[in-house]
Amino acid sequence: MEVRGVSASEVIRELVLVDARLGTIALHFNQIADAKTRHVCNNNNVRDGDDNPDNDCTAAKYVRSEGGAVTGNTDVDRAYDYSGLTYDFYKNNFNRDSIDGAGMQLISLVKYCCYSSGGCPYANAFWDGYQMTYGDGYASADDVVGHELTHGVTEHTSGLLYFYQAGAINESLSDVFGEYLDLTDGVGNDTAGVKWQMGEDLSIGAIRSMSNPPTYGDPDRTGSPNYTADTGYGDHGGVHTNSGVNNKAAFLIADGGSFNGQTIAGIGIPKAAQIYYRVQTAYLTQAADYQDLGSSLTAACSALIGTAGITASDCTQVAKAVLATEMATPPTNAPAPLDAPVCAAGQTPTNLFFDNLENPGSGKWASAALVGSNGWYYPPLSNPFGFYDAAQPTSGQYNFWGYDRPGVSDYYIGMTSNVALPASGTAYLHFKHTYRFDGTSTRYDGGVVEYSTNNGGSWSDAGGLFVNNGYNGTLSNSFGNPLGGRQAFTGSSFGYTASRASLASLAGQNVRFRFRIGTDSSGDELGWWIDDIRIYTCGAAGGTPTPTGTATATPLPANQPKVYVPYILKQEPPPATATPTLTPSAGNGPKPGFWESNTGDEFYVTTNGASVDNFAVYISVNGCGNYKITHTPLEPIVSNHFSFSGAFYASGTFSSNSVASGTDGLSSLPIPGCGNISGGPWSYTATWQNANQPLVAHVVGPVSVEALTSGSPSYKVTRVK
Repeated sequence: MEVRGVSASEVIRELVLVDARLGTIALHFNQIADAKTRHVCNNNNVRDGDDNPDNDCTAAKYVRSEGGAVTGNTDVDRAYDYSGLTYDFYKNNFNRDSIDGAGMQLISLVKYCCYSSGGCPYANAFWDGYQMTYGDGYASADDVVGHELTHGVTEHTSGLLYFYQAGAINESLSDVFGEYLDLTDGVGNDTAGVKWQMGEDLSIGAIRSMSNPPTYGDPDRTGSPNYTADTGYGDHGGVHTNSGVNNKAAFLIADGGSFNGQTIAGIGIPKAAQIYYRVQTAYLTQAADYQDLGSSLTAACSALIGTAGITASDCTQVAKAVLATEMATPPTNAPAPLDAPVCAAGQTPTNLFFDNLENPGSGKWASAALVGSNGWYYPPLSNPFGFYDAAQPTSGQYNFWGYDRPGVSDYYIGMTSNVALPASGTAYLHFKHTYRFDGTSTRYDGGVVEYSTNNGGSWSDAGGLFVNNGYNGTLSNSFGNPLGGRQAFTGSSFGYTASRASLASLAGQNVRFRFRIGTDSSGDELGWWIDDIRIYTCGAAGGTPTPTGTATATPLPANQPKVYVPYILKQEPPPATATPTLTPSAGNGPKPGFWESNTGDEFYVTTNGASVDNFAVYISVNGCGNYKITHTPLEPIVSNHFSFSGAFYASGTFSSNSVASGTDGLSSLPIPGCGNISGGPWSYTATWQNANQPLVAHVVGPVSVEALTSGSPSYKVTRVK
């Protein structure tokens, strides 16, 4: 039989041969020849009523499709043309049939405007796992289109995570292939003055330089002072800034030059592109860092010697570019988290228990709250925060995610059965994880690992068993955290790390483990991701190690929440200045320097002798109905005291999220549902005109909470850190 149809992203024409006697499929294959399929929709700068661009470009709304005539609308026609050029670039250079390698349709929505945030026209572009979405004029640059569609290629190949070093490499690979396309397609302005600039054809002009990243404040090597730790996580750990390291390397590999003590002879874009494509599709894994990228570039080049004209001499130039950009050296300003060996050199593991978490229905794990509410989600897509994709695995597509809740809670996820440890020799526990808990200098929230040797009847802290990358702080006792006073994983890991514990003291016993989070009375954070958990022994090399699970990306399920990957997003780290003493206008807050207003009408702070303060504000609503929170971020008593930047998001039941920026702007969000719904944080930098004269400024207000359908909500403003 022949199956025909059109899925969300592909044309289907599959020949399926069924054995008439057995009823099984004997043979099936796709009858669609390689061909680009493009569709473009025009949103005409009308705000999107549900903040979901994917339902704004359906078949009924196509204004130009494959083979269709020019429309005369510049945005429509350029989105069509440049997505075609991107398809051709991947097909002609790497024989790749579209983003997914299987003929995925290229869908573009132009002149898009969000409903709940930002200006209209929308000044950005993003890939969301399904389609390209452009604000007015943002489809006008071929490198921008190539950049965003390459995010799709990354999603279907290496699957690089979108934070810290992995995220910076993710962003950089989009810049690399976008610019390699730009410089070889014969379209646009490629003169010497704009060569190697990203977005030079946009109305706002270029935003990054690959030949000289510091031009736009980006690093050109890992040791650059421009490399950011992004401690506020405003740019997912600096992904749009720290991409400059590989951008510089890609420029040097292709064009050559002298930099940081190295003189590189460029090998040209065609060869460089082949090397980067091999790195993307065969070497990098989801949690790769710059050390991984550096070794992958040299290994990929060596593997390609004799193909595409690549020679050993070319690989020498690649190695020089890696050396010049210091990829092998951890970034000075934001070193990568330490890894933990599975076994010592010369040994291989024998697993007693291994779970890469790819089967959430296995029954191996159970979670519950001991106090308050449970914040563990497995699979991570089951979480109620529809704006947030908590799938951040180091292998496959699943992981544990424990949300760092904004109220007093104590919750765990643990093994449901025991593992018998051998009576002799040493067994180990090893797991990969990344975390971001509330608290910097004071550690408010965090996570611990515990073990039980009596079937879960009682639990002991595993902190003393760690031999690699154990606990990094002590949780505060002051604000109700049930784990207060205990050592824990707390603060931020700044990316994926691995921890290893020796189980020698438990030899001969039956053991199970659990991961437990404790949170205090206020303030939330992203939380704790965990993947690839194993209990094992190490032995001499030479045997056959037990399977450890795949380290390659797995195609995402059809219902995967979309991850927006914007073209432009940059937040500089806070100024390195002293923090002033802040005095609330009334009352005592739940934490030092915090204050809550039960009226929600006003909020005041004062400064005593310091010029800059960085802090954030939340708004919470209690009640039922369909609410809209309207927030006028800045109304200082004395003008020009504050600059404002930050992102609005909501926790609880909601329909969408938004981003706000600027001065004296307005942010609002329709929020349906019941319970405690929080908006924030809005992040502020307060700059005082006279640091030596205490001033009082009106920071937040007015805040209005409107019940659009029913209910009488109460609300409050909370000032945090």
